Amino acid sequence: MVEKQVKDVNDEIWEGLAEWENSPNNNAAQEMLDEGHPIYYAEYDMPADIMIKEYPDGKKELIKVNDDGVVEVLKEL
Repeated sequence: MVEKQVKDVNDEIWEGLAEWENSPNNNAAQEMLDEGHPIYYAEYDMPADIMIKEYPDGKKELIKVNDDGVVEVLKEL
């Protein structure tokens, strides 16, 4: 009997995201900004509940999202 290794769908999603993230054509964040939408991201050295919100006009805020989903602006960057 030959056993096949079955990939978890989540593994495929993470592999696809890693490939997309490392692609030289990855400009999804810029596309979102160009369309007038803010983007959210975190730096590696930031706590897990803190993010940066960047607006299309270049304004940036340090934000925290509480357990209820309420966004608190900690400071403007």
